[in-house]
Amino acid sequence: MIPKGFEAYARLFHPAERKAPGENREPLRWATIVEWNGKAVHRQMGYTDIANLIEPHDPVPWGSHPDRMLGKEESRSLNAVLTKYTTTPERCYFLLWRGYGGLLEGRRWKKGTIHLPDRKGQAYVLFSGPLESLLAFYGHVDGQHWGQAPNYWWPEDQSWFAASDIDSFDTLVGGSQSCIEAVLDNTDLEALTIGLTD
Repeated sequence: MIPKGFEAYARLFHPAERKAPGENREPLRWATIVEWNGKAVHRQMGYTDIANLIEPHDPVPWGSHPDRMLGKEESRSLNAVLTKYTTTPERCYFLLWRGYGGLLEGRRWKKGTIHLPDRKGQAYVLFSGPLESLLAFYGHVDGQHWGQAPNYWWPEDQSWFAASDIDSFDTLVGGSQSCIEAVLDNTDLEALTIGLTD
Protein backbone atom coordinates (compact mmCIF):
# COMPACT_ATOMS: atom_id res chain seq x y z
CA MET A 1 0.00 0.00 0.00
CA ILE A 2 2.87 2.40 0.60
CA PRO A 3 6.43 2.53 -0.76
CA LYS A 4 9.52 1.50 1.18
CA GLY A 5 12.36 3.94 1.77
CA PHE A 6 10.82 6.70 3.90
CA GLU A 7 12.34 7.56 7.28
CA ALA A 8 9.06 7.12 9.14
CA TYR A 9 5.41 6.10 8.71
CA ALA A 10 2.11 6.98 10.38
CA ARG A 11 -1.34 5.43 10.41
CA LEU A 12 -4.29 7.85 10.55
CA PHE A 13 -7.53 6.39 11.88
CA HIS A 14 -10.67 7.56 10.09
CA PRO A 15 -13.15 8.68 12.75
CA ALA A 16 -16.43 6.91 13.37
CA GLU A 17 -19.50 9.07 13.99
CA ARG A 18 -21.35 9.51 17.24
CA LYS A 19 -25.02 10.40 17.24
CA ALA A 20 -27.42 10.41 20.14
CA PRO A 21 -31.16 11.02 19.69
CA GLY A 22 -31.75 14.68 18.84
CA GLU A 23 -28.04 15.44 18.44
CA ASN A 24 -25.87 16.26 15.44
CA ARG A 25 -23.27 13.76 14.32
CA GLU A 26 -19.76 14.33 15.63
CA PRO A 27 -16.45 12.59 14.93
CA LEU A 28 -15.63 9.73 17.28
CA ARG A 29 -12.00 8.71 17.81
CA TRP A 30 -10.92 5.10 17.90
CA ALA A 31 -9.28 5.68 21.30
CA THR A 32 -12.72 6.45 22.75
CA ILE A 33 -14.20 3.25 21.30
CA VAL A 34 -11.21 1.32 22.67
CA GLU A 35 -11.85 2.77 26.13
CA TRP A 36 -15.58 1.96 26.02
CA ASN A 37 -14.88 -1.66 25.06
CA GLY A 38 -12.00 -2.35 27.44
CA LYS A 39 -9.42 -2.77 24.68
CA ALA A 40 -5.91 -1.35 24.27
CA VAL A 41 -4.75 1.32 21.82
CA HIS A 42 -1.95 -0.01 19.61
CA ARG A 43 -0.71 0.62 16.09
CA GLN A 44 -2.08 -2.64 14.66
CA MET A 45 -5.59 -2.31 16.09
CA GLY A 46 -8.42 -3.07 13.71
CA TYR A 47 -11.77 -1.31 13.83
CA THR A 48 -13.82 -4.53 13.80
CA ASP A 49 -11.91 -5.78 16.85
CA ILE A 50 -12.03 -2.59 18.92
CA ALA A 51 -15.75 -2.16 18.16
CA ASN A 52 -16.48 -5.79 19.21
CA LEU A 53 -18.13 -6.55 15.86
CA ILE A 54 -18.90 -10.06 14.67
CA GLU A 55 -19.63 -8.83 11.13
CA PRO A 56 -18.05 -5.61 9.77
CA HIS A 57 -21.44 -3.98 9.09
CA ASP A 58 -23.13 -4.84 12.40
CA PRO A 59 -24.83 -1.80 13.98
CA VAL A 60 -23.00 0.04 16.74
CA PRO A 61 -24.58 1.88 19.69
CA TRP A 62 -22.67 5.12 19.14
CA GLY A 63 -23.86 5.91 15.60
CA SER A 64 -21.94 4.79 12.54
CA HIS A 65 -18.71 3.16 11.41
CA PRO A 66 -15.73 5.07 9.99
CA ASP A 67 -15.69 5.87 6.30
CA ARG A 68 -13.23 4.05 4.08
CA MET A 69 -11.89 7.36 2.81
CA LEU A 70 -10.28 10.11 4.81
CA GLY A 71 -12.89 12.76 5.64
CA LYS A 72 -12.70 16.21 4.13
CA GLU A 73 -11.79 17.93 7.40
CA GLU A 74 -9.09 15.36 8.14
CA SER A 75 -7.77 15.80 4.58
CA ARG A 76 -7.65 19.55 5.11
CA SER A 77 -5.66 19.08 8.34
CA LEU A 78 -3.33 16.53 6.76
CA ASN A 79 -2.73 18.83 3.77
CA ALA A 80 -1.81 21.66 6.13
CA VAL A 81 0.99 19.45 7.48
CA LEU A 82 2.13 17.82 4.24
CA THR A 83 2.40 21.06 2.28
CA LYS A 84 5.21 22.14 4.64
CA TYR A 85 7.24 19.04 3.83
CA THR A 86 7.48 19.22 0.05
CA THR A 87 9.25 21.58 -2.33
CA THR A 88 6.59 20.86 -5.00
CA PRO A 89 3.16 21.53 -3.41
CA GLU A 90 1.95 22.87 -6.78
CA ARG A 91 2.84 19.62 -8.57
CA CYS A 92 1.22 16.56 -6.99
CA TYR A 93 -0.30 13.33 -8.26
CA PHE A 94 -3.54 11.61 -7.25
CA LEU A 95 -4.80 8.09 -8.00
CA LEU A 96 -8.54 7.37 -7.84
CA TRP A 97 -9.91 3.83 -8.13
CA ARG A 98 -12.04 3.37 -11.25
CA GLY A 99 -14.46 1.08 -9.42
CA TYR A 100 -16.38 3.80 -7.60
CA GLY A 101 -19.85 3.33 -9.10
CA GLY A 102 -20.59 5.79 -11.87
CA LEU A 103 -18.00 8.29 -10.72
CA LEU A 104 -15.79 7.98 -13.78
CA GLU A 105 -18.30 6.62 -16.29
CA GLY A 106 -18.63 8.48 -19.56
CA ARG A 107 -15.40 10.39 -19.00
CA ARG A 108 -12.23 10.34 -21.08
CA TRP A 109 -9.89 8.58 -18.66
CA LYS A 110 -8.40 5.90 -20.91
CA LYS A 111 -5.00 7.57 -21.29
CA GLY A 112 -4.65 8.23 -17.56
CA THR A 113 -5.62 4.77 -16.35
CA ILE A 114 -2.94 2.67 -14.65
CA HIS A 115 -2.75 -0.63 -12.79
CA LEU A 116 -0.74 -1.07 -9.60
CA PRO A 117 1.37 -4.24 -9.41
CA ASP A 118 0.01 -5.44 -6.05
CA ARG A 119 -3.66 -4.54 -6.73
CA LYS A 120 -4.50 -7.06 -9.45
CA GLY A 121 -7.55 -6.22 -11.52
CA GLN A 122 -7.90 -2.74 -10.05
CA ALA A 123 -7.49 0.22 -12.39
CA TYR A 124 -6.82 3.73 -11.15
CA VAL A 125 -7.14 7.09 -12.87
CA LEU A 126 -4.13 9.40 -12.52
CA PHE A 127 -4.70 13.12 -11.91
CA SER A 128 -2.19 15.91 -11.33
CA GLY A 129 -2.43 19.35 -9.78
CA PRO A 130 -1.57 21.32 -6.66
CA LEU A 131 -1.88 19.57 -3.30
CA GLU A 132 -4.85 21.76 -2.37
CA SER A 133 -6.81 20.22 -5.26
CA LEU A 134 -7.19 17.08 -3.13
CA LEU A 135 -10.14 18.84 -1.48
CA ALA A 136 -11.85 19.35 -4.84
CA PHE A 137 -12.47 15.59 -5.05
CA TYR A 138 -14.95 15.95 -2.20
CA GLY A 139 -17.07 18.44 -4.13
CA HIS A 140 -18.57 18.86 -7.60
CA VAL A 141 -16.82 18.35 -10.94
CA ASP A 142 -18.64 19.29 -14.15
CA GLY A 143 -21.84 19.74 -12.13
CA GLN A 144 -21.60 16.21 -10.76
CA HIS A 145 -20.95 15.45 -7.08
CA TRP A 146 -17.90 13.23 -6.63
CA GLY A 147 -17.56 13.01 -2.86
CA GLN A 148 -14.70 10.55 -3.14
CA ALA A 149 -11.13 11.30 -2.15
CA PRO A 150 -8.20 9.81 -4.06
CA ASN A 151 -6.75 6.55 -2.82
CA TYR A 152 -3.10 7.57 -3.24
CA TRP A 153 -1.40 10.95 -3.49
CA TRP A 154 2.16 12.30 -3.44
CA PRO A 155 4.17 15.37 -4.54
CA GLU A 156 6.47 15.42 -7.54
CA ASP A 157 9.57 15.58 -5.31
CA GLN A 158 8.41 12.31 -3.66
CA SER A 159 9.12 13.71 -0.19
CA TRP A 160 6.07 11.89 1.23
CA PHE A 161 3.32 9.51 0.13
CA ALA A 162 -0.26 8.99 1.40
CA ALA A 163 -2.49 5.96 0.84
CA SER A 164 -6.16 5.28 1.64
CA ASP A 165 -6.89 1.77 0.40
CA ILE A 166 -10.42 1.05 -0.84
CA ASP A 167 -10.93 -1.59 1.88
CA SER A 168 -9.41 0.18 4.90
CA PHE A 169 -10.64 2.49 7.65
CA ASP A 170 -7.29 4.25 7.81
CA THR A 171 -4.79 6.28 5.80
CA LEU A 172 -1.05 5.59 5.77
CA VAL A 173 1.58 8.29 5.35
CA GLY A 174 5.31 7.86 4.72
CA GLY A 175 7.79 10.73 4.90
CA SER A 176 10.71 12.23 6.74
CA GLN A 177 10.92 11.82 10.50
CA SER A 178 9.98 15.48 11.01
CA CYS A 179 7.02 15.20 8.62
CA ILE A 180 5.60 12.16 10.42
CA GLU A 181 6.16 13.80 13.82
CA ALA A 182 4.16 16.80 12.58
CA VAL A 183 1.34 14.46 11.46
CA LEU A 184 1.34 12.80 14.89
CA ASP A 185 1.36 16.18 16.66
CA ASN A 186 -1.66 17.51 14.75
CA THR A 187 -4.56 17.39 17.23
CA ASP A 188 -7.14 17.27 14.41
CA LEU A 189 -5.84 13.85 13.42
CA GLU A 190 -5.80 10.57 15.33
CA ALA A 191 -2.57 8.86 14.32
CA LEU A 192 0.11 6.48 15.55
CA THR A 193 3.56 5.73 14.23
CA ILE A 194 3.89 2.39 12.41
CA GLY A 195 6.51 0.22 10.77
CA LEU A 196 6.25 -1.31 7.31
CA THR A 197 5.63 -4.75 8.81
CA ASP A 198 2.54 -3.47 10.66
